[in-house]
Amino acid sequence: MSSSPEVKEDTVADLSGYSCPMVVMLAEKFVEALPPGSVALVISTDPIATIDIPAWVWKSKNKLLKEARDGRAWKFFIEKSAPPG
Repeated sequence: MSSSPEVKEDTVADLSGYSCPMVVMLAEKFVEALPPGSVALVISTDPIATIDIPAWVWKSKNKLLKEARDGRAWKFFIEKSAPPG
């Protein structure tokens, strides 16, 4: 995802210092509270989040717009999907 267009977040969840599975649990709670179409920036310093966050996003039917490393942190731009129906 290196040459992707700029993504603008609506809100930020800085989960630096938390370890998985807490990162995923807190990210899920944070994103689920957003209205559909909102973009959340989830920041994590846990390297396992690079596996767990994309897996949760796929399972939850949300959309991972961008994933990037920034120093010791990883940034995940997640778009909240509309509920099925």
